[in-house]
Order: sequence, then C-alpha cells, then structure tokens
Amino acid sequence: MTPSMPVRVLSPLFHSAVAELPVSSHLSDEVRGSVVGLDGAPGWIPRVLEAAARGAVAAVVAHPASTPVEDLRDLRERVGIPVVVDRPRVRPDLVAAAEAAIAAGRPAHLISVDGIAPTPRAATALRAVAGWMRVAGGGAPRLLAQDAGIALLESPAGIPITAGVILAAAGPVRVRVRVIGPERTTILATSLGVEVSSESEHGQTILPALHESTTRVALRRAIDAVRTGATPSDLDDLVADAELAQELSRIIDVTDPGDRRYGVA
Repeated sequence: MTPSMPVRVLSPLFHSAVAELPVSSHLSDEVRGSVVGLDGAPGWIPRVLEAAARGAVAAVVAHPASTPVEDLRDLRERVGIPVVVDRPRVRPDLVAAAEAAIAAGRPAHLISVDGIAPTPRAATALRAVAGWMRVAGGGAPRLLAQDAGIALLESPAGIPITAGVILAAAGPVRVRVRVIGPERTTILATSLGVEVSSESEHGQTILPALHESTTRVALRRAIDAVRTGATPSDLDDLVADAELAQELSRIIDVTDPGDRRYGVA
C-alpha cells in the first residue's frame, strides 16, 4: 500500500480536505517532508517560498490573491517544488469537462467571455476571464484590439474571441463563457462552482455538478504530483492568465452596473 502523505496545514481551509482523504493524507506538525496547505491572502508568495526553504515537498495555495506578474514569474523560477493553486472559478476537473464539451462542438466560430465583479475584485475577474479564454481557445490568445468595455482577441487556432468585464456595486465575481459553433457550449463560473452546458439541434446537455471541494481537489493533485514526480501546470497557467489580465485592464466597463450588454446577470 502507498504510504499516507503528511500534510502541514497552515490554513483552516485544508483541515476538512485532509479529513476527507484519510488513506492518502494525514496531518503533520512538520513542514519538512510534508505537503503544505496555505491560504492565498496577500503575501502568499513569500509564504510558499518559506515553506519550500523549510523542506516542504509541495505547496497548495487556496484562493490566491491577485499578485504582480513579476512576483509570479519569480516564484515559478525559485520555488523548486510542485505548487498547486486552488482557483475555484477555474477548477481543473471542470476545466477538463469543459474542454471535452467544447471539442465535441468544434469547429468553433466565435468565443465570448464576459465577467462581472465589484470594484475591489476587478483584478480577480480579469484573471478568471483570461483563464477561460485560454481554456476555451486551446491556448493563450493574442490581443488584437481593446477599448473601454471590450477587447478583441484571437485564439491560437484563429478563432475570434471577445471579452468584457462590468463593475458592479456589490455581489460575487462571475464569469460566463460562450463557445459558438455547430454546438454552443456555455460555462458559468462563480466562487460556488462551475456549470457547463451544451446545446445543439438535439437539445441541451448539462454536465453533472461536482461536489468535491476545490481544496480537496487541489490537495489530491499535490499529493499525486509528489508521488509521480509530475510538475503541475498551475504556476505556468497562473502566470499566463495574469499576463493577459494585465494587458486587458482597459476592458473594465465602469458604466452603470445595471447594464447587461454582456449578458452576465
């Protein structure tokens, strides 16, 4: 039997995840030799680097706060251990399901990615929008033009992508993706989960909801990375999304939050 992996919990978010994985993980008081679970409050990058310096074998970061791109690049170069990032609006298990649904509906003719967020969370919304453009388009898109409230991009396969973000007075960050082709795939991402549906001439298919918490998914992936020696793509993806989000800062629409041009309610 594969031995259980020690987990040093530095955020209460991970206590239940460890409890729900009793065969593959157990709590530890030591950082050295453990997977370390941290919260993503501002200043999370130095905490990850400190854990790595103290001998952690992997780090899991829950809900990372927006961070300058330069700091993310520096972390990627220096950390030296697998880092898994728990991003509830871009959770990897549903990303895989969304990719399969999008592939079934190809060739896509147009991709639209729209977000809405309260002003303090605008950076979070932009990063999630960037992430879903990368997923829906099959790779990091190229920015062609942008103006107040909207941007035009192109996927690596040449598919046009439009993107926009509206600022709201209050409420959660929400992102909606539409991939339009012979079938239409719609993705709605919030902090509570990701919904994926497909429509065609035969009707609508809604993918079943996933009830495993995103922190448990992230911890599971970190343990697998340590055991297999694989390097998760999380930091590469986060850097790519943060770089694009930085480019897209002009698409934030500061008009009346009651405006529903982008169809995100």
